[in-house]
Amino acid sequence: MDVDLSDLITLGVETKIILNWPKPLTAVLPVALAVSIVRFSGTLSISFLPSASHPASFSNAANSSPPQQPLSTTPTSLAFSFLPDYRLDVSVRSLVGSRSRLQDIPKIAQMVENRLHAWIDERCVEPRVQQVALPSLWPRKKNTRGPPSEEGDGLGLRGTEPVRDVREESRREVEEERRRDRDYREREAAAGMAEGLRWRSKGEGGGYEMPGAMPM
Repeated sequence: MDVDLSDLITLGVETKIILNWPKPLTAVLPVALAVSIVRFSGTLSISFLPSASHPASFSNAANSSPPQQPLSTTPTSLAFSFLPDYRLDVSVRSLVGSRSRLQDIPKIAQMVENRLHAWIDERCVEPRVQQVALPSLWPRKKNTRGPPSEEGDGLGLRGTEPVRDVREESRREVEEERRRDRDYREREAAAGMAEGLRWRSKGEGGGYEMPGAMPM
Protein backbone atom coordinates (compact mmCIF):
# COMPACT_ATOMS: atom_id res chain seq x y z
CA MET A 1 0.00 0.00 0.00
CA ASP A 2 1.40 3.40 -1.04
CA VAL A 3 1.42 6.08 1.65
CA ASP A 4 1.94 9.77 0.88
CA LEU A 5 1.71 12.35 3.67
CA SER A 6 2.15 15.98 2.67
CA ASP A 7 1.73 18.17 5.71
CA LEU A 8 3.68 20.34 8.13
CA ILE A 9 4.38 18.74 11.52
CA THR A 10 6.72 20.91 13.59
CA LEU A 11 8.48 20.21 16.88
CA GLY A 12 10.28 23.11 18.56
CA VAL A 13 12.91 22.80 21.32
CA GLU A 14 14.76 25.47 23.28
CA THR A 15 17.67 24.43 25.47
CA LYS A 16 21.15 25.46 26.62
CA ILE A 17 24.60 23.97 26.18
CA ILE A 18 26.68 24.41 29.33
CA LEU A 19 30.48 24.11 29.22
CA ASN A 20 31.98 22.92 32.50
CA TRP A 21 35.64 22.88 31.45
CA PRO A 22 38.15 24.01 32.59
CA LYS A 23 35.86 25.08 35.42
CA PRO A 24 32.10 24.79 36.08
CA LEU A 25 29.82 27.09 34.07
CA THR A 26 32.58 28.34 31.82
CA ALA A 27 30.06 29.20 29.10
CA VAL A 28 26.32 28.94 28.48
CA LEU A 29 25.18 28.69 24.86
CA PRO A 30 21.42 28.98 24.13
CA VAL A 31 20.14 26.74 21.34
CA ALA A 32 16.72 26.93 19.62
CA LEU A 33 15.76 24.13 17.25
CA ALA A 34 12.64 23.60 15.10
CA VAL A 35 12.19 20.35 13.15
CA SER A 36 9.38 20.13 10.57
CA ILE A 37 8.32 17.01 8.64
CA VAL A 38 7.18 18.30 5.25
CA ARG A 39 6.53 15.05 3.40
CA PHE A 40 6.67 11.33 4.01
CA SER A 41 5.99 8.79 1.28
CA GLY A 42 6.66 5.10 0.89
CA THR A 43 5.23 1.63 0.44
CA LEU A 44 3.61 0.13 3.53
CA SER A 45 3.32 -3.63 3.99
CA ILE A 46 0.63 -4.89 6.42
CA SER A 47 -0.06 -8.47 7.50
CA PHE A 48 -2.15 -10.18 10.17
CA LEU A 49 -0.60 -12.97 12.23
CA PRO A 50 -3.23 -15.28 13.78
CA SER A 51 -2.86 -16.58 17.30
CA ALA A 52 -1.11 -19.89 17.82
CA SER A 53 -0.71 -22.31 20.72
CA HIS A 54 2.47 -24.28 21.29
CA PRO A 55 3.94 -26.20 24.26
CA ALA A 56 5.91 -24.07 26.68
CA SER A 57 9.62 -24.76 26.95
CA PHE A 58 11.09 -26.13 30.18
CA SER A 59 14.45 -25.11 31.60
CA ASN A 60 14.99 -28.51 33.26
CA ALA A 61 16.47 -30.77 30.59
CA ALA A 62 16.35 -33.93 32.76
CA ASN A 63 12.58 -33.91 32.84
CA SER A 64 12.21 -33.78 29.07
CA SER A 65 8.80 -35.47 28.85
CA PRO A 66 6.39 -34.20 31.52
CA PRO A 67 2.93 -35.79 31.62
CA GLN A 68 1.13 -32.56 30.78
CA GLN A 69 2.81 -29.56 29.20
CA PRO A 70 1.09 -26.16 29.52
CA LEU A 71 0.33 -24.36 26.28
CA SER A 72 1.75 -20.94 25.52
CA THR A 73 -0.58 -18.83 23.36
CA THR A 74 0.67 -16.12 21.03
CA PRO A 75 -2.02 -13.42 20.56
CA THR A 76 -3.21 -12.22 17.18
CA SER A 77 -1.01 -9.37 15.99
CA LEU A 78 -0.69 -6.80 13.22
CA ALA A 79 2.72 -6.51 11.55
CA PHE A 80 3.69 -3.57 9.33
CA SER A 81 6.87 -2.24 7.75
CA PHE A 82 8.05 0.15 5.03
CA LEU A 83 10.17 -0.62 2.00
CA PRO A 84 13.71 0.84 2.07
CA ASP A 85 12.94 3.31 -0.73
CA TYR A 86 10.77 5.56 1.45
CA ARG A 87 11.11 9.35 1.26
CA LEU A 88 11.36 11.69 4.22
CA ASP A 89 11.60 15.45 3.67
CA VAL A 90 12.63 17.34 6.79
CA SER A 91 13.14 21.05 7.38
CA VAL A 92 15.47 21.94 10.27
CA ARG A 93 15.85 25.49 11.53
CA SER A 94 18.36 26.32 14.24
CA LEU A 95 19.44 29.39 16.18
CA VAL A 96 22.58 29.25 18.34
CA GLY A 97 23.84 32.01 20.61
CA SER A 98 22.49 34.92 22.63
CA ARG A 99 24.16 38.08 21.32
CA SER A 100 25.96 36.87 18.19
CA ARG A 101 23.54 34.31 16.82
CA LEU A 102 24.19 31.67 14.20
CA GLN A 103 21.07 30.75 12.20
CA ASP A 104 20.32 27.54 10.24
CA ILE A 105 23.65 25.76 10.69
CA PRO A 106 23.94 23.05 7.99
CA LYS A 107 25.82 20.63 10.26
CA ILE A 108 23.02 20.65 12.83
CA ALA A 109 20.39 20.08 10.11
CA GLN A 110 22.37 17.17 8.69
CA MET A 111 22.82 15.57 12.12
CA VAL A 112 19.11 15.82 12.98
CA GLU A 113 18.03 14.41 9.61
CA ASN A 114 20.45 11.48 9.91
CA ARG A 115 19.12 10.68 13.38
CA LEU A 116 15.52 10.67 12.12
CA HIS A 117 16.36 8.32 9.25
CA ALA A 118 18.27 6.02 11.60
CA TRP A 119 15.35 5.97 14.05
CA ILE A 120 12.92 4.89 11.30
CA ASP A 121 15.33 2.35 9.76
CA GLU A 122 15.95 0.62 13.09
CA ARG A 123 12.24 0.12 13.81
CA CYS A 124 9.96 -0.29 10.81
CA VAL A 125 11.98 -0.63 7.57
CA GLU A 126 12.38 -4.07 6.04
CA PRO A 127 13.61 -6.56 7.10
CA ARG A 128 12.54 -5.14 10.48
CA VAL A 129 8.81 -4.98 11.26
CA GLN A 130 6.62 -3.53 13.96
CA GLN A 131 4.29 -6.09 15.54
CA VAL A 132 1.28 -4.89 17.53
CA ALA A 133 -0.83 -7.35 19.53
CA LEU A 134 -4.55 -7.43 18.71
CA PRO A 135 -6.22 -9.61 21.38
CA SER A 136 -9.53 -11.35 20.59
CA LEU A 137 -9.69 -10.02 17.01
CA TRP A 138 -9.04 -13.18 14.98
CA PRO A 139 -12.17 -15.40 14.68
CA ARG A 140 -11.83 -18.40 16.96
CA LYS A 141 -14.05 -21.41 17.51
CA LYS A 142 -14.32 -20.94 21.27
CA ASN A 143 -15.92 -17.51 20.73
CA THR A 144 -18.56 -18.86 18.32
CA ARG A 145 -22.22 -18.63 19.41
CA GLY A 146 -25.14 -20.29 17.68
CA PRO A 147 -26.80 -23.61 16.86
CA PRO A 148 -24.86 -26.86 16.43
CA SER A 149 -22.91 -27.32 13.20
CA GLU A 150 -24.43 -29.37 10.36
CA GLU A 151 -21.60 -31.91 10.39
CA GLY A 152 -22.68 -33.03 13.85
CA ASP A 153 -19.16 -32.93 15.25
CA GLY A 154 -20.36 -31.20 18.38
CA LEU A 155 -18.24 -28.09 17.85
CA GLY A 156 -21.29 -25.93 17.36
CA LEU A 157 -22.50 -26.75 20.87
CA ARG A 158 -19.50 -25.07 22.44
CA GLY A 159 -20.36 -21.77 24.02
CA THR A 160 -24.18 -22.12 23.69
CA GLU A 161 -24.80 -22.45 27.44
CA PRO A 162 -24.74 -18.68 28.11
CA VAL A 163 -27.18 -18.06 25.25
CA ARG A 164 -29.53 -20.77 26.52
CA ASP A 165 -29.42 -19.34 30.07
CA VAL A 166 -30.33 -15.86 28.78
CA ARG A 167 -33.26 -17.25 26.80
CA GLU A 168 -34.57 -19.21 29.79
CA GLU A 169 -34.32 -16.17 32.05
CA SER A 170 -36.15 -13.98 29.53
CA ARG A 171 -38.89 -16.59 29.16
CA ARG A 172 -39.35 -16.80 32.94
CA GLU A 173 -39.58 -13.01 33.23
CA VAL A 174 -42.28 -12.85 30.52
CA GLU A 175 -44.31 -15.63 32.18
CA GLU A 176 -44.03 -13.93 35.57
CA GLU A 177 -45.24 -10.65 34.10
CA ARG A 178 -48.21 -12.36 32.44
CA ARG A 179 -49.10 -14.14 35.69
CA ARG A 180 -49.06 -10.88 37.68
CA ASP A 181 -51.24 -9.18 35.06
CA ARG A 182 -53.73 -12.06 35.10
CA ASP A 183 -53.95 -12.03 38.91
CA TYR A 184 -54.49 -8.28 38.91
CA ARG A 185 -57.37 -8.53 36.43
CA GLU A 186 -58.97 -11.36 38.40
CA ARG A 187 -58.82 -9.32 41.61
CA GLU A 188 -60.36 -6.31 39.84
CA ALA A 189 -63.16 -8.47 38.44
CA ALA A 190 -63.89 -10.03 41.85
CA ALA A 191 -63.97 -6.61 43.52
CA GLY A 192 -66.39 -5.26 40.88
CA MET A 193 -68.73 -8.24 41.30
CA ALA A 194 -68.79 -7.85 45.09
CA GLU A 195 -69.56 -4.15 44.78
CA GLY A 196 -72.49 -4.88 42.41
CA LEU A 197 -73.98 -7.45 44.77
CA ARG A 198 -73.77 -4.99 47.69
CA TRP A 199 -75.66 -2.26 45.78
CA ARG A 200 -78.27 -4.79 44.64
CA SER A 201 -78.92 -6.03 48.16
CA LYS A 202 -79.49 -2.47 49.36
CA GLY A 203 -81.98 -1.76 46.57
CA GLU A 204 -84.07 -4.86 47.32
CA GLY A 205 -84.32 -3.99 51.03
CA GLY A 206 -85.78 -0.54 50.33
CA GLY A 207 -83.28 1.19 52.51
CA TYR A 208 -81.58 2.89 49.65
CA GLU A 209 -82.65 6.10 47.96
CA MET A 210 -81.33 7.49 44.76
CA PRO A 211 -79.41 10.71 45.25
CA GLY A 212 -81.60 13.73 44.36
CA ALA A 213 -84.89 11.75 44.41
CA MET A 214 -88.16 13.50 45.32
CA PRO A 215 -89.52 12.66 48.79
CA MET A 216 -92.64 10.45 48.74
